[in-house]
Amino acid sequence: MDYKYSGVVTRVVDGDTIDTVVDLGFRTFMNIRFRMEGYDSPETWRPKSEEERVLGQAATDYLKSLIDNKPIQIKSNKFGKYRWLGTVYLLGDDESVNDKMIAAGHVRL
Repeated sequence: MDYKYSGVVTRVVDGDTIDTVVDLGFRTFMNIRFRMEGYDSPETWRPKSEEERVLGQAATDYLKSLIDNKPIQIKSNKFGKYRWLGTVYLLGDDESVNDKMIAAGHVRL
């Protein structure tokens, strides 16, 4: 079962990780880091090559252009290795941001 939460993106960490303030209901808010579910983006922190760093920065910049400081809805149901996994939607948009990142080619599946 997926749980849906409203939130605001406070920081795009890289092309597949975001920091958010999530509304848990009953006037309870929490800062949570999410890993975008369904893809992996090139690394910007400790990249294996200069090419990976450049590709990682492009993925990060594209994700920022889509969601940075914007209200979102997050569907999540499980905790990954280090953080919650989520599928992110802009309010009023039926296509997930995850799918937009995949379609734009900024990711590895």
